Amino acid sequence: MIRLLLLIKISLLATTAYADTALLNLTGNNGIFTLAQYHGNNYADINMVDNTNAGGTIYIVQKNGGDHNIDVDIVNNGGQYDIQLIQDSSLDLQLTVSQTCESIDGCTLAIHQY
Repeated sequence: MIRLLLLIKISLLATTAYADTALLNLTGNNGIFTLAQYHGNNYADINMVDNTNAGGTIYIVQKNGGDHNIDVDIVNNGGQYDIQLIQDSSLDLQLTVSQTCESIDGCTLAIHQY
C-alpha cells in the first residue's frame, strides 16, 4: 500500500486557549490522514476528494473535556474509506459523514468509533 498524505489547504485556528478548529481540504489517491486534537472543545471539518478507486483511511483523535464535533465529506471514485475515530469526553460527541460515490461499481465506507 502506498501511503500518501496530500494536503491542499490546512488551517488550524485556536479560537480560545482550550479550543481547536481544523479545516482540511484533501485531494489525492489512496490517502492516509491523521488528525489529533487534545485541548477539548474540538471541531474538525474534513473534505476529501479521491480521484481514483484506491480509497483511504482517516484517523481522528479528539480528547480531553468539552464538546467534540467532526464533519467529514468524501467524494469517492469507488474505493473503500475507513474512518477510525476516538472521541474522549464527558460531554457531547458528534460525527457527521456524507459520501458522494462517483463509481458505477459502488463505494464502501466503514466507521469505527472507539
